[in-house]
Amino acid sequence: MIRQDRTVRIVYSARGRDILAWFIRTVFFSLITLGLYLPVAANKLVRYMCEHTEVHIVELQSPSTQQDI
Repeated sequence: MIRQDRTVRIVYSARGRDILAWFIRTVFFSLITLGLYLPVAANKLVRYMCEHTEVHIVELQSPSTQQDI
């Protein structure tokens, strides 16, 4: 019998400086547009986070040590 193990590795490569720039831009444009910019800003943040996050799933197969009875 073969046992399968999965290892999940998440790599996040965003920079704090980019998040800070997003925050400052969001505050500025939200004040000018009376909050109408908030949905656009949220969409840009989610897109940025998705573009800078990687998920790696590795499947390892190893023979089982248990014997059938």
